[in-house]
Amino acid sequence: MSEITFDYAQVGGVRLHYAKAGEGERLVLLLHGFPEFWYSWRHQLRALGEEYTVVAPDMRGYGKSDKPAAVE
Repeated sequence: MSEITFDYAQVGGVRLHYAKAGEGERLVLLLHGFPEFWYSWRHQLRALGEEYTVVAPDMRGYGKSDKPAAVE
């Protein structure tokens, strides 16, 4: 099984945390729903990482990604 690594991406003014596995030619992007974060995809990251590059970001406001400003 493929190892999971972690990093951050600066997207505009938002810093997103992500988990990554594999080094394949094709990218698989795994997006979570409310109220989860990258950990929901831990088994798929390892399995798919054997053949693909797989990335599971913590969506804005979740996990270690930037949180939105307070709404008034």
